[in-house]
Amino acid sequence: GSVEPWEHFDADGVFEHFPPESPQNNSVTGEEAVAKGKDHKPWHHRLHRHAADLHQHTKEHAGRYFLVHTAITFAFAYVLREYGPLRFPHERAQERDPELGRMVFAYGLFDEKESWGDDFLLCLMSWCCWSIQWASTLTGSKVRLIGSFWIALGVATMDYLELNSLTAGISHILFVIIAVYYRQKLRDKFGLESGTVETLCQDLFVWCYCCCCATAQEARQVAHVRTMQASLEPFQRAAAPPASLADAEEPGSPTSSTAGLLEPRDNAALSARDGELGREVSDDAGY
Repeated sequence: GSVEPWEHFDADGVFEHFPPESPQNNSVTGEEAVAKGKDHKPWHHRLHRHAADLHQHTKEHAGRYFLVHTAITFAFAYVLREYGPLRFPHERAQERDPELGRMVFAYGLFDEKESWGDDFLLCLMSWCCWSIQWASTLTGSKVRLIGSFWIALGVATMDYLELNSLTAGISHILFVIIAVYYRQKLRDKFGLESGTVETLCQDLFVWCYCCCCATAQEARQVAHVRTMQASLEPFQRAAAPPASLADAEEPGSPTSSTAGLLEPRDNAALSARDGELGREVSDDAGY
């Protein structure tokens, strides 16, 4: 049948029926009933409408929000690096040797060990300011995968929500590729399995869906585990020849064949001195 003025379909395609009030109770027109009834929609309809409006508002002002977000991040990073009480990752953390051939990192994605102790600030930074922590991890003197902290921080801003809204998610995809590349480099630094399809898929999944956990995991690995090069240095020093022998050796001549050999004149001098000592001994014996 016909639709009354107070009956209509809303923007979501849901049929709404708001009958006018009775004449005994100050009746209103159909249009006023519709306007009044909109405030009484089901909660999930109101939530959906609010989310749609918020998304539209964010998309319209995404460029402005991205610039503000980036400026605040760089300012906070500057204050931390110049006036912060600690450096990230923790420089005084106890280190341990890497496990050769190990596929996973020394700490799990949701590993709570020491998260409320020595690693509290590190985990807090990874959760609240993951871009600053990620840049600090890759530019630290221990691994030095990126030369400049500020360049690394600029790369991390590619994954900000506002920029993703402007680029339809393309910036997020590009950043994930970069993050996975450096995560594979970290694996090489610590002797972990890398370059395989399995590890690539794991790193892609982690950086796509849990960037804060990935940041904390990488930072704790760098803070607490020695790199392969640092672990092998004691053995390299033990295997190296002493400096005195290295200086005494001549190019192309083995040490065992030349060390201790005397010139003929040196042999003659030693023989003469031995003869004098022999005469002194015989004189003393006669006394």
